[in-house]
Amino acid sequence: PFLVNITFPSCENNLCIESGTISGNPLLPLGITQQFPGWCSNCAVTPYVPACGLGDQSYTVQQLMTACAGKPIITQNPGTTIVVSSTEVTETQMNAFCSNAVYIQACIQIVDSAFTSLRCPYLKEIVSCQPGRPALQIVNNPHLTIVEIPTTTVVPVNEKVIIIDRNAQLSPVIIKQLRLICPLCDIQNDYSTCSELDVIGHVELFVKKCAGQPIITFKTGVEQQLILTEEQITRLFENAVEVQMCLAVKMSSIQQLIFPKLMQWRSCAPGKNALAVVNNPQLQVLSFPACT
Repeated sequence: PFLVNITFPSCENNLCIESGTISGNPLLPLGITQQFPGWCSNCAVTPYVPACGLGDQSYTVQQLMTACAGKPIITQNPGTTIVVSSTEVTETQMNAFCSNAVYIQACIQIVDSAFTSLRCPYLKEIVSCQPGRPALQIVNNPHLTIVEIPTTTVVPVNEKVIIIDRNAQLSPVIIKQLRLICPLCDIQNDYSTCSELDVIGHVELFVKKCAGQPIITFKTGVEQQLILTEEQITRLFENAVEVQMCLAVKMSSIQQLIFPKLMQWRSCAPGKNALAVVNNPQLQVLSFPACT
């Protein structure tokens, strides 16, 4: 993908090179490829066409995914952008898009999805579809356990082209590998032992298990309602960034409720209050400093 010139200045006729194949070189000028018949009468020369061969024609995301599946080089046309989002493609399509790619110029977004993996095993370089935008954005995917990208992958220097945040099942080992690719990027370790929980039978055991975890959620359909003491709430929410539960604080002697890092709180079930704070005569402070 980085070849910009190839020449044979001593070749005087088309018998100089017996045979060859020239293809998949996005930076090689058309003028150079047009010279090849003068050097080689038996060479297959295919000029590179951006967007996986679709060129500057109009195309849908689905047509792009089909064209790019298994391709080693994925680039966009000048003046256009390639944005591939989990809201428009399946996990299978996304992984096919990345399966053989060594060079990608695109913006890949996997956000609020049910994806379990992203596999780009041969990737050597990734650049954004547009200056100032992340090339890879992976945010809030509760089932994601695999992000396969070689640690030798090159990204633009001094650009934050990777965003990884709120992926509770993504292990610290994978996070460490991604940080090796881009030390300056926003890559958060939100691995949690308390995501996708079943019904909790004993409140104190639940608090002990989940205290300090960044993400605390229950499986779909589990209506877990909790009544906790002030001390239990403080321990449980010390590092919590995202929770999904129904918490009731009623008729208690609690004086303050502070959720220092919480950024998202979802209800345990439709129609249920995520948080109910009712009839607490001594309550003086209720704060969510990280909510902006």
